[in-house]
Amino acid sequence: IEEFYQPRKSTRLISTVVEGIQVPLYGAGSSLSSEPTLDSPSVPLTLTFMTRSRAFILGKLVKTKFYIDIKCAMELNQKNTGKPVNLKGACSYT
Repeated sequence: IEEFYQPRKSTRLISTVVEGIQVPLYGAGSSLSSEPTLDSPSVPLTLTFMTRSRAFILGKLVKTKFYIDIKCAMELNQKNTGKPVNLKGACSYT
């Protein structure tokens, strides 16, 4: 994400794409295959990342930094492989 200036008392929505290629799923077992089946199992997955922001107070006299940890719980299913997953309501912020 490119740097940008955010005025006070304003909002901005940023969309991003998270992509993983050949990411090992430890503990998923050999039940996952590339061909979808009727009883395809789903693998619980937790996506964890951190956002970082900086604010200038009184010009550039005081610089404050904010770090937000984000955890999103989701399930990886063979039927939804390669399709966008909506994470609305699945994430918690600390």
